[in-house]
This record gives sequence, structure tokens and C-alpha cells, in this order.
Amino acid sequence: MLFRSLRQRVGPITVDTSGTQRDDLSIVNVPVDCVAYVMGKNGVVLRNIEEEYGTLMFFGVPTVGVTEGVEKLMILGSRRSRRGAELKVMSAVEHKRKGFFVDDNKELRARLEQVGDGEGDGWGYDVFPFHDEEFSYALGAQGSTRKKLASASGCILEYIGDIAVMAGNRDERRRCWDYLNWLLKQRKGALNVDPKGRDDVLELPVAAGKAGRLSGKAGNVLRSIEKETSTFCFMTDHRGAADGESRDELMLIFGADKRNRYKAMDLMEDAMEGKYQRSEERRVGKEC
Repeated sequence: MLFRSLRQRVGPITVDTSGTQRDDLSIVNVPVDCVAYVMGKNGVVLRNIEEEYGTLMFFGVPTVGVTEGVEKLMILGSRRSRRGAELKVMSAVEHKRKGFFVDDNKELRARLEQVGDGEGDGWGYDVFPFHDEEFSYALGAQGSTRKKLASASGCILEYIGDIAVMAGNRDERRRCWDYLNWLLKQRKGALNVDPKGRDDVLELPVAAGKAGRLSGKAGNVLRSIEKETSTFCFMTDHRGAADGESRDELMLIFGADKRNRYKAMDLMEDAMEGKYQRSEERRVGKEC
């Protein structure tokens, strides 16, 4: 890999694709007019994708399979890292050239098929089509909501045009699909989610009058806790008190990592007592 990286400094890299396919290589078609956009100034966009997913990426010249009008982007790395980088590049291309990867029916024009797919071990991907204004809501400012759902579920999640693509094992994809569905349902009002039988959730009763402290102004406290702990959290409709009686609300803390869920619960209890500090504030306090 180091040789290939240095080789880019002196000219195009020719990749032998005539024999047995490498088990660490994926190839993505990028339209010629999108290459500069995918690369970014001085290659910064490509380098950021490499860093995010732990890959080595470069435009190469294959010995076979040359396609007119497209450049071949070579992605080297593990199966998981290659799929994440592949989807990120597809997202960039679709933003620049709408319709290249996604058709008018909000479906991928071609199945994702790289080395490591179809091995019968539960690894795969699901496609979730967005409707109306769902995309911007599910994306969030600078992609913050998408990143939150991906981090909490442990699933690769990228948006390509008007669809979300979730990649990972069955459990990761199941969590991601649920979290994205619940997120979109929040736009229409309070959720009523039954956590029974799930292994990715903690329940935290929130005493009457404490919900405001836990949420914070415009939800900033809850969003901060979610980001710090890689969780997805929300209040659910919690039955249990007679009509007219005050009752506790129920916060559901979802996430793939058990330790992160318990950390989120601890921080939420601090928030309800008015003792919560953002991670940056706690670091400053320790340094002082």
C-alpha cells in the first residue's frame, strides 16, 4: 500500500484486474466530470474519507474493464471500511450528478457487489427511500443526525440522493432501520415504542417536572449526551398513572454498546439534578 501511495506522485497507477480479484480491493466508477469534486482541493475530500473509514484510495487504470466517460476509483481496505468509503463516494457523485447511482424510483441502478458480498454470513445492505422533507431532517446540520444514527446503531449509514443505505451485519442493520424509522416518526409527534425484548436499550424514568432539565434549551443537553455516548435517546409515551394524576415519563436510551448506554444514563441523572457538564467543560475542570 505504501508503494502505491508513493507511486501516485509520478503518474497514474495501473492495476492488474485481469486475474483473480484481490480480497481487499473495491472499484467504484466515478464520472469524469465528478473526479475533481470527489478528490477535493489537493485531494482533501478523498483523504478525509480515507481517514473516516480506514482505507487507501486512488484513481487507477485497470488492465481490463475500462469504461468510457468514467474513472476507476480503487479502494483498499477491509470489507467494512471499503463499503463505507464506497457509499461515501457514491453519495458525493450523486450530489454532483443526480441520477447516476439512483433511479427515479429511488432504487440503486445496480446492486452493490464487491469482494466480500454474498458470503452468506449475514453481511449485507438495506435501502431506505426518503419521502418529502424527510431527507433534510434525517441528515441534520452538517450530517450530525446521520452520524448519530450510524454511531448508535454500529451500522454504516450513508445517504445517496433520496435514499439511505445501511450496511453491516443483520443486527446492525436492524438497529439502524429502527432508529431511522423512529427518528422520522418524531416529526409527527410523541412516540410510543415498546422496549420489551430488545437488547439495545435502557429505560430511565423521568420524574414529572424533570424533563425540561434533561432536554435542555432546544434539546441541547440531550443532543450533547447522545453525541458523547454514541446513543439515540427519546421520550416514549409511558402509561401507568390514572387519568388526571401526574406520572413519570420514560426516557429510552438506545445504542449498540452497553457501556455507552449506562454512561448516558449516568449523565442524564446528573442533568435532572442540574449537575450535568459537557465533556469539554469536564476536561477544563480537571485541567484547572
